[in-house]
Amino acid sequence: MRYVASSLTLALAVLTPAAAAAQDPALQWAGCWTLEGARSETAEQEPGARQVCLTPIEGALSVSTRIDGEEVRRDVLDLYGAGRSVDDGGCSGVEQAFPSASGDRLFTTSDLSCDGGTRRLASGISALVTPDTWLDIQVIRVGDERELMVRRFRFDAPASAQLWSAAGTGEQDLAARSARTGAARLPTTDDVVEAATFVDTAAIEAWLIESNASFALDAGRLIALAEADVAPELIDLMVALSFPDYFVVNEDP
Repeated sequence: MRYVASSLTLALAVLTPAAAAAQDPALQWAGCWTLEGARSETAEQEPGARQVCLTPIEGALSVSTRIDGEEVRRDVLDLYGAGRSVDDGGCSGVEQAFPSASGDRLFTTSDLSCDGGTRRLASGISALVTPDTWLDIQVIRVGDERELMVRRFRFDAPASAQLWSAAGTGEQDLAARSARTGAARLPTTDDVVEAATFVDTAAIEAWLIESNASFALDAGRLIALAEADVAPELIDLMVALSFPDYFVVNEDP
């Protein structure tokens, strides 16, 4: 199945007070990010050198998508909206996104109707695995078909400095890096339970593998995961990642 990509899966929806207090979900993404690698089940590669530049503005994010240095799309994403309309590649509908309770990650969902009468459901997660590495994962389902896309972006400090200078916002490097450092942490069992409420299991599996996650698991935590309706295959993966001497994990999408 052909992967139809929107400009960015970073539309933000209503912030809970806990999330807003824990972390401004815009600041950690501020700056320019260059696509370092992408893989999917169809092995299709996105054309050209892709870069995404994000500038926090009052109540929103300005998002510029560039290919080979040329801007191909610009969006203004309302930080406090319940969703945004999408009309892309013959599909239309609504895309929603929202920060995790800690503000460290972003979850995305979309429900689109496409030409020919097909329905396209997508969900994803964006997380920082290091202060300079942004992991973006999407799962798309159309009927019985599934497409998993894993992208890694690298923070581009020179391009970010140019972006902030051109925008007249002043130097933001220290504040943005502090936000990224605070957000770049390994997932916990509570994080997995939260993600499982919103995101396709396949996306969470890719997130845990790409993050080199490991958990302090015991019988009580395994029972708690099951009682929280975490998928059995996801619990199995958490066990395998936590005991690498006994299990081998297949990292293919």
